[in-house]
Amino acid sequence: METPRDDEIEFDFFDDEPATTEAPPSRVRLPRRGGGGGSRRVVRPPHGLTPLLRLLGLVLFVIAIVLILVLLIQSCAAEGKHDTYANYMTEVDKIATRSEANGRKVADALTTPGAKVDDIVATLSGIADAERQNVEAARDISPPGQLRSENLAVIEALQFRVSGVDGLATTFRQTANSKAASDAQLLATQADRLLASDIVWDDLFKTNSEQQLQADDITGVRVPDSNFVANRALVGEEAMTQVLRRIRGASTGGTPTGLHGT
Repeated sequence: METPRDDEIEFDFFDDEPATTEAPPSRVRLPRRGGGGGSRRVVRPPHGLTPLLRLLGLVLFVIAIVLILVLLIQSCAAEGKHDTYANYMTEVDKIATRSEANGRKVADALTTPGAKVDDIVATLSGIADAERQNVEAARDISPPGQLRSENLAVIEALQFRVSGVDGLATTFRQTANSKAASDAQLLATQADRLLASDIVWDDLFKTNSEQQLQADDITGVRVPDSNFVANRALVGEEAMTQVLRRIRGASTGGTPTGLHGT
C-alpha cells in the first residue's frame, strides 16, 4: 500500500533530475581563400593534369632514347658497310695489280728481239698459269652482297686472260713451222680475248661497282682498274704479222724485224 510519503518521494525524484540538453555543434573554420597578411597563393594544376604531364614527359624521354639508339645503329652500320667495301676492293686491287703485271710480260714476250718460238711459248704458258692463280684468288674473295655479280665479272675477265694467253702459246706452237699468211690472223683472234677481258673488267666490274657505291652512299673507296693490254696495236693482226716475221727471221739466222719493246 502506497503511502503519501512514497508518492512524494517519487515525484521529487523526477523533478530534481536535470534536463539533458544537446551540445551545440562546433563550427569548423574553413581556410580562407585569398592570401591575407602577405602570404603567397600557390597555384596548382588541376587534380587530373599532373599524371598526364608526367606521362607525356616519360613518352618524350623514351622517344629521345629510341632516336639516339637508331642514330647509333645507323652510324655503326654505315661504318661497317664502308669497311666491308674497302676491304673487298683492297683484295681485288691486289689481283688487278698482278694481272696488269702479267699483261706487261705478254707484251715483252711478243716484242723481245731474238726470241724464238720455244721461248715465247714457255713464257706465255707461265703467264697463263699465273692468271689461273688470279682466277682462284678472285673466287676465294667474299664480296659484299651487292657486288656478287661484279665479282663474277672479275672472274670472267681473268678467265678471258687465261684463255687468251694460253691460246697465243698454243697458236705459236702450232704455227712454228708454218709460213701461212693466215697465222697472224689466228694469233690476233686469240689476242682478242685479252681485249675482251679489259672490256669486261671496265664495264661489268668497275663501272657497275662505282654505281653501287654511289647508290649505297659509300665514299672514299676506290674501285681498282686493270688493263691487261696497254697498247692495242701490239695485239692486232698487223702486229702479229711483224712478230711472226721477226721470230721466223731469228730462227733461220736472219735479221729480226718487226716490233721491238713495249
